[in-house]
Amino acid sequence: MIDVTSAVPTTMRRVIVSADLGPTIEHSFVPTPQAGEALVRMTAVGVCGSDTHAMHGQHPFISLPYAPGHEVTGIVTELGLNATDVSV
Repeated sequence: MIDVTSAVPTTMRRVIVSADLGPTIEHSFVPTPQAGEALVRMTAVGVCGSDTHAMHGQHPFISLPYAPGHEVTGIVTELGLNATDVSV
């Protein structure tokens, strides 16, 4: 078993879709979970039809730029204050 609590990185990659560049990968700092939140290390992410429509500027509720990938699975690595619905 992997001990994810001792291996939490300080930076991460994320995809941002913009009108001029399309999808690009950015490097950013790993956020600190706020009250009631959990930090989840993603292990897999899906791209669905909503993401592809938004990437082409054809989604009525998503404007560019945006971060696609709302269909995710991962491992909880840290909890914010009063986060009680999940555990590390």
